[in-house]
Amino acid sequence: MVVIAPSEAEPVLAEATALAEALTPRGYRVLRRQPLNFLGGALTAFRLPPGQNLGGAVTELRQDFPGHIVAPNGLLTPAATEPAAQLYAKTLIGWRAEPAKCETAQPIGLIDTPVDMKHPALNGQKLATRSFLPAGLKPGSAEHGTAVAALLIGKESDNSFGGLLPGAALQHANVFHAADDRPAVATVERVVAAVDWLG
Repeated sequence: MVVIAPSEAEPVLAEATALAEALTPRGYRVLRRQPLNFLGGALTAFRLPPGQNLGGAVTELRQDFPGHIVAPNGLLTPAATEPAAQLYAKTLIGWRAEPAKCETAQPIGLIDTPVDMKHPALNGQKLATRSFLPAGLKPGSAEHGTAVAALLIGKESDNSFGGLLPGAALQHANVFHAADDRPAVATVERVVAAVDWLG
């Protein structure tokens, strides 16, 4: 479970510490804590007390701490990638052709699975990546992240459909790891941290 404590007057980590001190007597255990510089506040991951029901814990903490965001730290999976999608995406949205050198004032942000930086559509493009995986976790499949990155900034070639803004810079956050039963899963905690980084 994750709790995001808003930052108002108090320093962020001091507020997160106060929250932890309030929950520790109830049997909650702090797993991780980090400030959210762009979103504001702090994100704290807790382990539930033994025997505590997740739904009940979320309801209880939302009532007791109405100024905080409380959510299960559930596992997320990327949507399926359909190979034909990239072929008609521009037509569907009425996208006009952009010059290859057309740039954007701000980089595009992407939170996804890993990206294959050597893919022909991405090789040489402006792409910066950061992993949000804890040490020891194997990155998930790069299929989905690579496809989406190519849709956004992929360069046109004989073997590529070309991205919407091939001249733009892309900041990519990898939040997905490989699980025994699924090729890529991520936690809510990692997604929030990635949003904060991209902000």
